Amino acid sequence: TPTPAPTTAQPSASSAAPSENPSSARSDLPSPSPSNIFSQSPTMQPTATESSRPTVTDDILIAQKIERVVKNATPNSSFTGPYTLEIGALDWLVAWDEWITLQTEEELIKERYVLVLSSFKMNMGFWFDQYNFLDVTTSVCEWGRLDNPISQVPVLSCDDMGRVRSISLVANNLSGVIPSELDMLESLRTLDFESNRLGGRIPSRLGELINLEVFRVGSNELNGMIPTEFGNLQVLRELRLSRNARLNGRIPTQMNTIRTLQTLMIEGTGLTNAEAMCEIGIVWDMFQSDCQSSNSTCTCCTHCCLDGRKCAPNIT
Repeated sequence: TPTPAPTTAQPSASSAAPSENPSSARSDLPSPSPSNIFSQSPTMQPTATESSRPTVTDDILIAQKIERVVKNATPNSSFTGPYTLEIGALDWLVAWDEWITLQTEEELIKERYVLVLSSFKMNMGFWFDQYNFLDVTTSVCEWGRLDNPISQVPVLSCDDMGRVRSISLVANNLSGVIPSELDMLESLRTLDFESNRLGGRIPSRLGELINLEVFRVGSNELNGMIPTEFGNLQVLRELRLSRNARLNGRIPTQMNTIRTLQTLMIEGTGLTNAEAMCEIGIVWDMFQSDCQSSNSTCTCCTHCCLDGRKCAPNIT
């Protein structure tokens, strides 16, 4: 039989923030995530027997550790006021997760929180069956080891330290917004969300991913401008923004300092000032813009397009 729960009161889903002294009776908590989140896969429900679970005291200490790590890494405003997805992701870890122990590194707890929160923010409902995502008993490195059927690379991969190194979710019917909290995945080198239905702005905080080499978000519904903070991505090799019609504004001059760029694709957007990227002196593998248009010039583009279509080699 399950270990009896202590009498400490449980936080409700409508509370302003999770309790500072959560109970060990995790299965008694209300579902913190969207209403259909646990119906996707039985692997998300705790199945451990009494003999394999921590003691009641350990359970409480683990929950306290999770809350401390997450709150230290996240702005306080995320855990005040009405119920938020940030509160939901934290509650999910406290209520359901069985992989985190008292010995788990804080960085790994933080990355686990980021991926749970990302699954909520990008409506990843069918991932659970397809990729074993949010399995409560395995590390995040096991959550996406299967290949994405479109990109033919693993959905998620980790480095030797167990830190998330790449995320590839091409054509996975994602919606919602790109989570700014992805900036906490400090070892991230590849982020590929092409061909989905993601909206909103590109988070400026992604400019803090100083190890990022590949950023692909083409064929989505993004709007706004390229964040000036992207000038901090000094090892970026590939930037694909194509066919986001509501992306607009000038390419930030701060990006002129990125000498590692080999691929830049901005056709089918409202982005301007492509010619500024010719000042870097890069020999491009691929640089596409709508330079067939009469009001756009790009002397160094490898290909010129018209409204994101009819792309042809640039012979100027």
